[in-house]
Amino acid sequence: VDKQEDKEKFGDAWTNLIETGGLGDEARLLNSLKQLASLTELPSGKQPSPVHGHKFRPAPLATVDALLADAEEVAPRFHAILKALVLQFGGEYLAGPNKSRARAIEKIENDYSGNHLKLVDVVR
Repeated sequence: VDKQEDKEKFGDAWTNLIETGGLGDEARLLNSLKQLASLTELPSGKQPSPVHGHKFRPAPLATVDALLADAEEVAPRFHAILKALVLQFGGEYLAGPNKSRARAIEKIENDYSGNHLKLVDVVR
């Protein structure tokens, strides 16, 4: 799935929420997203850059293997947070598998000029 396709799917889902959702659904979703963002925000209120680390990972990851190992470590918490959000709104949560090493390397080489720190969707 490319970025344009993701953008279109998001736009369609948001339009569907606005058109068919119940009164206050949009506000509840925005509030939930704000709460999720607060879990990783810096003291300045901004979201961290993967290059500079964040409060759960204090330093940049030196290798692809370190990135994948970190993904294995954070995946349970990531999925627990998202599952709670989805279930709160009556949805069904299906956790995806983490990106494989082969696919990660392919994306890094083809899309990010070899910079593994640009790979942001290892946990899905």
